[in-house]
Amino acid sequence: MKKRIILCPADYSGSTEPAIDLAVDLAKAKPSKIVLLHVIEPGGNAVSIDERRVNQVQERLRAQQLDLNDIDHEEVTRHGDPAKITIEYAKRHGADLIVMGTHGRTGLSSLVTGSVAKKVMAGASCTVVTVKLPSLATVNS
Repeated sequence: MKKRIILCPADYSGSTEPAIDLAVDLAKAKPSKIVLLHVIEPGGNAVSIDERRVNQVQERLRAQQLDLNDIDHEEVTRHGDPAKITIEYAKRHGADLIVMGTHGRTGLSSLVTGSVAKKVMAGASCTVVTVKLPSLATVNS
């Protein structure tokens, strides 16, 4: 039986963990391989996470979610525009599903920075599921 490919773009911000949680749940339901795709933008930006922090988060996520659940997975790093690279990677490697976190920005912040998730949803040739990071008000109520 061919495993489906679940592409999980991972910027290792707070929205990454809920996306990986969902990808793992989906992979448990049907034999799948999860590909964690980390895209580094050229020149970086002022809010990028340092490499050591990314490695710590990757290790924790890998140990807690992927390894403990015996999920077939691989980690891939690319350089370029996150939306464009995600769309191209999904097409080139035959992804069946993209599961990605979203910061849930609205208003001017969303207009100025654009939304990687919106661009991926518009350009992907497979199903895209977005997972919004719950707000603290929702979590604490």
